[in-house]
This record gives sequence, C-alpha cells and structure tokens, in this order.
Amino acid sequence: MQRVLVYEGPFGPMVKMLKRVSIFSCGCTLVGVPLLATFGNPEMSSVQRASIAFTVCAFAVGTTVALTYVSKPYIWRLYEVQAAANAKKSLEIESFSILGKLKTTRLAAGIEEVKPATDRVFVNVALKDGSTFYVHEEPDCYATDDFYVQFLKAAGIVPGATSK
Repeated sequence: MQRVLVYEGPFGPMVKMLKRVSIFSCGCTLVGVPLLATFGNPEMSSVQRASIAFTVCAFAVGTTVALTYVSKPYIWRLYEVQAAANAKKSLEIESFSILGKLKTTRLAAGIEEVKPATDRVFVNVALKDGSTFYVHEEPDCYATDDFYVQFLKAAGIVPGATSK
C-alpha cells in the first residue's frame, strides 16, 4: 500500500493545541468554579455565588463550543492511498476530534466522493455522505498542481493561479 501526502493545512498543530487547551480549561472551570461557589466567601449570599458560578461556567462552555464549531471541519492532512498497482486511488482525511486526537476519514472512491459545500460557514468541502470539511485554497498547501486543481474543482472552488 502506497500512502502519499497530497495536502497539509498550515494550522494543524495550532488547531490541535487549541482544542486540547480549550477542553482542559473548560473541564477545570466546570470543576473548580462550583467548588469555589460552595466554599467561597461566606459574606456573599448563595444566590450571588451561584449566579457568578453559572456565568463563568456558561462562558467556559460557550467558548469551547464556539471553538469546536469553527475548528471541527479543519483538515490537517490529506493522503492519496493506492492499495495495489492497478487499484483506484482512495483518500484519507486527517482531522482532529474534540479532544485533539487524530481522526481519519477514508474515502474509498477518492475525489469522486468530494462535492461542493454550501450549508454553513467555515466549511468549503463536502462529502457525499454529508460530512463537511475546510481546506485551504492556497496552492502552497498541496503537493502537486494536478491534485490541487482536481480537488478544488471537485469541491466547487475555482482554483487560483498555481505557483508550482
């Protein structure tokens, strides 16, 4: 089996780190703030402590949800995979889970499974199964001009001038 890197998103390591930091800080907030509210300043009423705790926890969850919404579709790496010499090339998409773990999506039919995405912001590529992703449109992210043009055309994106 031959696996060739054909695309690499420049923000992959940053997205991974942001997801991990966000989920960690959200977890710490959801554990720590209620404890502080329970055992906090006795001069404050319990309603005041609860409202502050609720506000801080809601902010922690809200920012983590927003970051996840924006970064979930980000493709870090894209590989062309050819199982045998005469076999059709498939694709493997590497992205990140909410915990920042590497997640692989396999496209057995290769580029044929790619279609234009129109349903939401921060997404520019869709798959026939309904999954949506984001890829950079700059040619520098792609290993070859040929793959760059084929992939973006399949996604309904007009490729710019190539630089390779």
